[in-house]
Amino acid sequence: MQAGLSVVCVGVATHDVIAVASDPLLPDGRIVAEAIVDAGGGNAATAAVALARLGVAVEFVGRIGDDAVGATIRKRLGEEGVGIAGLREVVGGQSPASVIVVNPATAQRSIVTLPAAGLALELGPAELEACRRAAWIHVDYAGHRAIGQIRRAGIRTPVSLDAGNAVADLDLREIALYAPTRSELCRVMGTGDVREAIELAIAAGPRMVAVTMGEEGSVAGVRTAEGGVAFLQAPAFPVARMGSTLGAGDVFHGALVAGLALGRGEGEALLWANAAAALACRGVDGRSAIPVLAELEAFLSGGGGRKLSDSHNCDLR
Repeated sequence: MQAGLSVVCVGVATHDVIAVASDPLLPDGRIVAEAIVDAGGGNAATAAVALARLGVAVEFVGRIGDDAVGATIRKRLGEEGVGIAGLREVVGGQSPASVIVVNPATAQRSIVTLPAAGLALELGPAELEACRRAAWIHVDYAGHRAIGQIRRAGIRTPVSLDAGNAVADLDLREIALYAPTRSELCRVMGTGDVREAIELAIAAGPRMVAVTMGEEGSVAGVRTAEGGVAFLQAPAFPVARMGSTLGAGDVFHGALVAGLALGRGEGEALLWANAAAALACRGVDGRSAIPVLAELEAFLSGGGGRKLSDSHNCDLR
């Protein structure tokens, strides 16, 4: 495990094949791709890559099969500077993989995924110790299952949850940073009012709730010392060359945790997250265009930079 570890990411790592094609998919049809890209993916794994590129010492904990796909997943994460001692092979297991078709005109995509098989995530002693030493633990829908084991081991490290995908048996009492999409937050909280949904979520446990809202940017609620909720909203950032939105949410989560782990305030971390996610959309895959720290800071201080807003100036309905 890495020395000076700041974040442990727990969850899914995949192998992706992305086809760029403008023509629609038709039954028994054939379309010509403009490009086919081979890349790494997965919610927690892509967040880990974003953390590493932003200068944060990060370890990935997950499971892969003892197959060629798993070997590729491991190689790519290691090349990005992500610690992979916690990425363990399961004999006879099936590594997860996806085939993705991206329309370059709309940046929309369709995903066909092969889920992991036989890869139960039970953390070992070294992985639990890494979680104990870290400043943050970041989990996705699969890594969420490990929180109970982490807490039973007496580890009180704050947990960030990527809830872009629905999370089974969601329990917010052990979550410090809850980061869903707007639709997922409103579904879970049973209200279409984003402000009300954030307040309900914070009352359930998290200190911070950060909600992604696509082209409208993101909004966050932070519990104050007095027990109230302070609201912040960060704008979306346009980029000159749009590849696809694949992995943008994962990059958002990684950059948000990176900002917090590096001691930035919640507002600055929210801006970081929006800007990093926007820059990542320059690539067709979810990783190749993730910015490094100097690039992100230059973007925010130059023409791409925008300001944080109070929620009273924003429509949170």
